[in-house]
Amino acid sequence: IKIRILSTIIFIALFVTICEATAQDDPGCKDHPMLTRMPGFYIDSCDKKDFEQYRFVDSKGNEQPVEGTYTFIKYALKDGAKAPSELQIVRNYANAVQKIGGTTVFEARRQGYMKVEKGGNITWIHVRAHSVGEAYDLVVIEKKAMTQDVTATDMLDSLNKQGFVALYINFDTNKATIKPESRPIV
Repeated sequence: IKIRILSTIIFIALFVTICEATAQDDPGCKDHPMLTRMPGFYIDSCDKKDFEQYRFVDSKGNEQPVEGTYTFIKYALKDGAKAPSELQIVRNYANAVQKIGGTTVFEARRQGYMKVEKGGNITWIHVRAHSVGEAYDLVVIEKKAMTQDVTATDMLDSLNKQGFVALYINFDTNKATIKPESRPIV
């Protein structure tokens, strides 16, 4: 009987360990530093890009492209954990963003679009719950202009040959302020 009890305990311990091991974060993935995850979830997959465009929804329900540092995180519910409602997931993120000074720009039943403006930086957040609360996706764009990596040798040739070069630079309306997207050109 002691051996049977001991073997049952060992079996249960191994089973729990195996279940927990299958619900570990995908290697190389981590939460965005601005937001934590819902309890009982692990990171199933992620993607990060230094510069990307994503379409957010504004307060009128219209899509608005935003460019900058892109982070995508897909969360999945751990085995045995109780699934929250999809609305509960969205509202948790909306409340968290509000606590750090942000706002919810648009909310639908299963998704929310939020925005945080701090210290001259703008961060957009999109959370989309699905699979009856057993999974959700988080997209964060930290708005910024692209770093120009490619140079045009024609500009230097024109400058050397003609003494001038034509540049197309965007300014703020009725101001001498150069728009951020034109700074790499200058």
